[in-house]
Amino acid sequence: MIEKTIDVVTSDGVMPAYVFHPEGEGPHPVVIFYFDIFGVRDEIIRASRRQGRRKWKRTSGYHRRSVIETQLCRYKQLIGRQLRARCQENQETEARLGCAVLNRMMRIAKPVSYPRERGA
Repeated sequence: MIEKTIDVVTSDGVMPAYVFHPEGEGPHPVVIFYFDIFGVRDEIIRASRRQGRRKWKRTSGYHRRSVIETQLCRYKQLIGRQLRARCQENQETEARLGCAVLNRMMRIAKPVSYPRERGA
């Protein structure tokens, strides 16, 4: 897998991005990850100032993203970074089993929590 950083030139300026593609000759799919999207960061900052950071995080789903990133990290640590099966159907089964194992672990280990009454 070839990985490199490139600069994407847009009408708003230059934006850094990561590019991943397989080694070897031939047409290959390319995956591009952008570090930032023009205009979005400024709008996020304005919204967080208008609503207050705490309320903005709750309304925007900020913490939900963090939970998803943590789940993906756990998946990679427990199951591995790549699928071992060779054919597509078996890879899908392997991924589903990995998710089922991770979901079961989360159900077993998740603490029961509830809001505490103020002044108690």
